Amino acid sequence: MRIRSSSSLLAAAVLTVGAACALPAFAAGSKKISNCNEAQTRPKDVTIACGDGNTFLANLHWSSFGGSTASATGTFEENNCSPSCVNGKLEKAAVKVIASGTIACKGRVDVYQRVSLVYTSKQPAQARKRYSLFCPS
Repeated sequence: MRIRSSSSLLAAAVLTVGAACALPAFAAGSKKISNCNEAQTRPKDVTIACGDGNTFLANLHWSSFGGSTASATGTFEENNCSPSCVNGKLEKAAVKVIASGTIACKGRVDVYQRVSLVYTSKQPAQARKRYSLFCPS
């Protein structure tokens, strides 16, 4: 009887350790979000348009992060580039942010791949509801 109990405990321990080792790295909450040149956890701001910086999310307050999705509230801000980007005005709107999907980047970092926005105030004319994010450069 004692041998059987020890064998059962050993088998349970092996299964537990084996299951933990089989989990992908991001399962432990190590997902990040790309902020152009750097992958970050729960950043306060995220630049969406990395080329010119004219579209970004500001004052983010994350309610969840690291799971299959991440959720935040904040402000969408975009330069309307009218009459030109140099002379354009910054249009703002309150948003709920949902980051989802992941891509594997250099350094074994998994980052959220998509950002969906729900506008809780008037959506700026040129603003979209979905944006793609990429690995930090």
